[in-house]
Amino acid sequence: MLIFLPYQSPRFQYACEILFENYLSNVQFTADLEYFNQYDGAKIEYNHTRVSINSFFIKTEAELWNEHIEKHEIKLTSWNGRPALYATEGDIPFDIFSAVFFLITRYEEYLPFVSDRMSRFPASQSLAYQNGFLQKPIIDFWRKDFEDVLSSRWPQLEFKQRVFSFLSTIDVDSAFAYKHKGLKRTLGGTARDIFRFDFSNLFNRIKTLVGTQEDVYETYDYITSQCAKFGVSNKYFFLLADFSQYDKNVPHTSVELQKLIQRLAKENAVGIHPGVASNASLQTLVKEKKRLEQITQSTCSIGRQHYLTLFFPDTYRAYLNAGIMEDYTMGYADSVGFRAGTSRPFYWFDLEKNEKTQLLIHPFAAMDTTLKNYQNLSVDEAIELTKTMMNDVQTTGGNFIALWHNETLSETNGWQGWRKVWEATLELSASLKKKN
Repeated sequence: MLIFLPYQSPRFQYACEILFENYLSNVQFTADLEYFNQYDGAKIEYNHTRVSINSFFIKTEAELWNEHIEKHEIKLTSWNGRPALYATEGDIPFDIFSAVFFLITRYEEYLPFVSDRMSRFPASQSLAYQNGFLQKPIIDFWRKDFEDVLSSRWPQLEFKQRVFSFLSTIDVDSAFAYKHKGLKRTLGGTARDIFRFDFSNLFNRIKTLVGTQEDVYETYDYITSQCAKFGVSNKYFFLLADFSQYDKNVPHTSVELQKLIQRLAKENAVGIHPGVASNASLQTLVKEKKRLEQITQSTCSIGRQHYLTLFFPDTYRAYLNAGIMEDYTMGYADSVGFRAGTSRPFYWFDLEKNEKTQLLIHPFAAMDTTLKNYQNLSVDEAIELTKTMMNDVQTTGGNFIALWHNETLSETNGWQGWRKVWEATLELSASLKKKN
């Protein structure tokens, strides 16, 4: 396939890499119109006005391809019954390259926005949420439809077909509910239970501390057994930050916590869950990463921010500087969906530097606390929404990543019945993989 464009741009090159992920090795570029017109094969003209013959024409939205970051008008349209960005008059009704680039680089998060209480970019501020397509892997649908259009015109085109995959991820913010927290925190928790007349929690605390029952947050064997039952891969992300307002795990020096991490690391990939304070200090991020590496005696290259505190471009630049090469933070706290418009992994593009980086982003689609606490869904509603999203990901050959916590699978503290949601997700993933 040959693509004509009158100028070179790292942004356009990156959008092509995303859009032609299944065919990239067969894509060439030219600014020579005579050569382009004589080319006998599949060809796309990406230009302000159509000047070539016998090509597939996509009209460009020029303002996106400069080297600046600036607010600009985005006209919406529809294509094959789905929303599309940057409406134009070409052989398809929108500038698909600009649309892909805008969403996957998180362009809008570099512009001024109204943050939430954690200074995060909320889903409600996004164009996808405001126009009703956040819960669709829209880029993956565009890619699939675009491949269909091109192959119908040039039947010799053969796009590689991606198949559905599923990954379970567990954030361990609090490895234990009651155990191994030290005398001061234990006494404080006991006093709080008494002050609040929370005798159920008090009795559970006492029985756990005296050894007559398991700690309710120790759901790790259950997680292992369910993943094995449905043939699901799993990754753990451990919070090892110093104790603070938002970072309240067991101290990283705890021998029992270290034994737990070492045990789980034998059968699962283990990554760092950088604390909230890590966003303000590369030194803090590196320190927490080294703690995990010392515990596991292996290099840590994957991470996911605690509270999903993702700030562009600072968080990802810090990851690269710290040697974290894969991120799993790309998702929202306040709404399930596809923050970057895709379910597939992609390399982060640093919009300020106008360059593709070596940081691989793995977007997640749904988080337990989002379904229950932010969207206020019932167990059955959460199952149905998750199923709908997973079916869309299977249709487009994408990767569905679920984010849960060991504590939310404890069936305690308001999470009674929610194991049913996680198990239904795993069961559906096994069924969808059989369709591959």
